[in-house]
Amino acid sequence: MLVVFGVTTAAVVAGTYLTPPVFRTSTSVIVKFGREFIYRPEVGSADASRTFSPQDMVNDEVEILGSRDLAKEVVEELGVERLYPELEEEVHPDTALAKATAIFQDHLSISAIFDSSVIGISFEHGDPKIAADALNILVERFKDKHLEIFGESKSDFLQHQLEKFREQLADAETTLQTFRQTNGVYEVVVQKTAILTQGVQLQTELRQARFRVSELEQQRKAFNGDPDGALQTVPLPALSQQRSGLISARAEVTSLLQEADSKIAELTRSLERFTNREGVENKGSDKSVRTVPPQPGVERFRSLDEAHLRLLDLELKYLELRRNYNKESREATALRNEHLLVKKFLKGRGEYVEKVLETSIRDELSSLEARRETLAAQISQIDTDVQSLDRRGRSLQLQAIATELAILEFKENTLVAETAKLDDELAALDAKEKVLRQLKRTVTVTERSFQSYLEKFEEAKATQELDEQKIVNIAVIEKAAPPVSPAGLPKKVKIALGVVVGLLAGVAAAFFLELLSH
Repeated sequence: MLVVFGVTTAAVVAGTYLTPPVFRTSTSVIVKFGREFIYRPEVGSADASRTFSPQDMVNDEVEILGSRDLAKEVVEELGVERLYPELEEEVHPDTALAKATAIFQDHLSISAIFDSSVIGISFEHGDPKIAADALNILVERFKDKHLEIFGESKSDFLQHQLEKFREQLADAETTLQTFRQTNGVYEVVVQKTAILTQGVQLQTELRQARFRVSELEQQRKAFNGDPDGALQTVPLPALSQQRSGLISARAEVTSLLQEADSKIAELTRSLERFTNREGVENKGSDKSVRTVPPQPGVERFRSLDEAHLRLLDLELKYLELRRNYNKESREATALRNEHLLVKKFLKGRGEYVEKVLETSIRDELSSLEARRETLAAQISQIDTDVQSLDRRGRSLQLQAIATELAILEFKENTLVAETAKLDDELAALDAKEKVLRQLKRTVTVTERSFQSYLEKFEEAKATQELDEQKIVNIAVIEKAAPPVSPAGLPKKVKIALGVVVGLLAGVAAAFFLELLSH
């Protein structure tokens, strides 16, 4: 038991003092979300929804930290002879470098802190200063390696593509502008609206012209169907005034003719009374005495009128005397003689007056008949003039209708041609609009591609500048510092543990020997 105890304790103490001390230094870095973890396709815009999770980012960085290339760079920078002097005996430098790299990786510990973006790194080495330097160099080379892996040197390619699309955009815009200028296509909607508005106006004018043609055709048919009809409308104001004057003159002459006819009829009746009557006798007088009736338009003789009055007076007195006296009396005889004298006067004078009146009536009747013939001739001439004027007006109106019809037919043909021309322009504009839309789409697509590559080029330039300045999304939380004490337990603790282990080993050996003895 004592032997086992002593040997075990001696071995632990010897190992504690003979084993070289190992120093462990550590550092930690935090991985931040940056440009490296955003998906950027070569064509199109970046999709912000396609990003890496924090755990994926940390795992990627852990793999980079534990890569052999990164360890090799640290070993090369520090030197194999400094890190591991015992490897200087290797003949081939590459072999020494490979072994040193492997040893470095064995003493390097990398761990991701759970549920965070922090990575813990530790390194063990016999020299605390070398351990700290090696770990700090590892972090710096890790940043470079990170930039090397995640960096994008696409600015040259993007610049080439940018220039290519700039030229294509310039060509597309030039083609579009040339097409506009050559074909006169600028605002298609406005041009279409103008053409359609003009077309509506032409259609309205065409309908009006055709309606007017229909009216004139009906008028011409009416004139041709009634060649002797009265003139309805006179195309010239002068003819209209002449016709109105003739109609007015005819009305005046017709009025005079009616007056002459009335007077002729009256005179004829008066003349018939002279011809058909032998005479008119007064009541109670001799039948040989004639009474001349008053005649219109003939002046009466005063002596004849006075004689008639005197005769009437004598007859009244004679009748009164016969009632009072004998008809043979002197007064009656005197009245009867005077009565006979007046009757004789009236008889002779009445025949003369009748002859004068008859002659006067016949002369006046002849004059009126001559005047009537003259008035009738004037009316006939006026009617002839009116008919001639109507024929002239009809002819002029037919000529005016024919002229207006010719003008309207020419206008109709012109409007039809202009309408067809507008239809052709509208169809041509539709075809040009299709080409214009295609050219606009080409310009739009090319401009969109140009803008996309311009944005990518600007991003690539900014990223390249950040890479050149070694600005990464990795930050060191705490740099590695040389440890002040070796890693592991202190020597006294190790010796105490050795004593305890030796004691336990001795007890176990004694117990085992005791079992064997039994």
